[in-house]
Amino acid sequence: MDLLDALADDVSLEEFFLSWAPKLFAARREDFAKASEIDLVLCFKFQDTDEVYSLEMSAGGLVVEDDEMIDFPAITLLGWAKFWPRVKRSLRPIARALDERRSEVRDSFRLTEAFFADWEKFDVVIDIDVRDEGAAEPVTFSVILNDYDVPSGGRRFGFSIPLDALEAMANGTRTPENVAKSLKISGDVRVAATLGGMILSHTPS
Repeated sequence: MDLLDALADDVSLEEFFLSWAPKLFAARREDFAKASEIDLVLCFKFQDTDEVYSLEMSAGGLVVEDDEMIDFPAITLLGWAKFWPRVKRSLRPIARALDERRSEVRDSFRLTEAFFADWEKFDVVIDIDVRDEGAAEPVTFSVILNDYDVPSGGRRFGFSIPLDALEAMANGTRTPENVAKSLKISGDVRVAATLGGMILSHTPS
């Protein structure tokens, strides 16, 4: 199953999530089982088209719904469908690099029950923009932790990251820790440091 086919120019959001995502996961289900002790719920919301796709990943397979699920997600990505063509183009080299390093990436971090117990303590929103020098505007989105919507009174921070830094992490020429140290954080810097420290505490040395 070629991930690049799923990111072809003519693949819509609906087709990607409802048709391609289950096939891609089925081809990599054993990798997920080795990398995660927990079932994982992710949600993708698109503000300009009102599309919602929720994915529940487990060792048994992938369940996709075009709505919110009963269980709360570990992450909701709140974005814009207008960026989908650009995202697909940008993801192709990243996906290719990650697929070539599948076993290495899989073994670099494990989603344990202990990690998820710490993760669930955070009611945080992270605002991200990905800058590409050839584009007129960055791709912007927000990552909501442990909820489908921005929590009332939740803490918030943000950062901007160049696309070439994501590509460098994907091909292994820069580590996530190295890239993170170069980011300028805005908003609640304290919660950003706390979240980063928690993640590092669960990362194998």
